[in-house]
This record gives sequence, C-alpha cells and structure tokens, in this order.
Amino acid sequence: MRRVGSAAAALLVVALTAAPAGAKTVVSAVDDAFEPESITVRAGEPIVWTMDGDNPHTVTADDGSFDSGTLDPGDTFDTTFADPGTYDYYCAFHGAAGGIGMSGTITVSGSSGGPGGGDTSGGGAGLAQTGPAATVVLAGLWSLVVGACARARARRLSARHR
Repeated sequence: MRRVGSAAAALLVVALTAAPAGAKTVVSAVDDAFEPESITVRAGEPIVWTMDGDNPHTVTADDGSFDSGTLDPGDTFDTTFADPGTYDYYCAFHGAAGGIGMSGTITVSGSSGGPGGGDTSGGGAGLAQTGPAATVVLAGLWSLVVGACARARARRLSARHR
C-alpha cells in the first residue's frame, strides 16, 4: 500500500503543477452564438474557437486585425494576443461589428505566467483550472486508489479463510 500511496501522491503533484502550463481558452461557435460571449485571458494564452453548430461561421475582428475565413462545422480557429486590451469580434454570416448579432469580446490582461489566468468557467479554484491533462492524471490516480483498496480487501478476505 505504501508504494501505491507514493505513486498516487506523485501523480497528484503532476496534475496540480504541470497541467496549467498548457492552458488555453475554448470558445464554442454554436448556431448564432459564441459561448461564452465574453472571455478574459492573459497575454500570450491561446484561444481556440470550435465550430459546434450546424452552420458555417467566421471569427472576424471588428477592427480587421484577425479573420478566420469561413469555418465549417467541426473546424477550429485559434489565435493568441500579445498585447493587453479589449478585442471585439463577430461572425460575418450571423452578426456585424459593434456587437450586433453573433459577436463576442476578448479581454486580454497582462503577461501570462500565473496559473489559472484564462479560466472562463465563472469562478472556482484548484482542480477546475487544471485542464484535460489533469483529468487523465486524476483518472489514473483514482484507478490506483481503487486498485489498492480492492487488493487490501482481497488480502483481508483471504486471511480470514486461512
């Protein structure tokens, strides 16, 4: 049990420290809306738009600084902002500059460097900000714990029947 506990602790440390390094913010383009509509990220943090609806969309900056072109369902578009500021965007098919129709706002804060900088989940701390890599690691940790408990129970049952 001691080896399993050490391995579980090591996996937990990896989950809580390494996973945030690859943080990115995902915006879903569904039919006629960006979800979430407004996000806040740190400078240098990638933003990925996923086309999750049935219609084609664009991700077009109000000021023309970026444009995804036409994106079909299942496509993705990503960009990164180096400078802090507020960036408005829209879908050329379903919205217009100035926050009309299908549109969104990106607020970019100072430099990336701290954990949890791009969390757009509406709050929370700790594991909610660790991302998909941590989920895999925590699933492995859970498997180790469950396996250790099952082996300990089997040993106790076996000892009773001797």
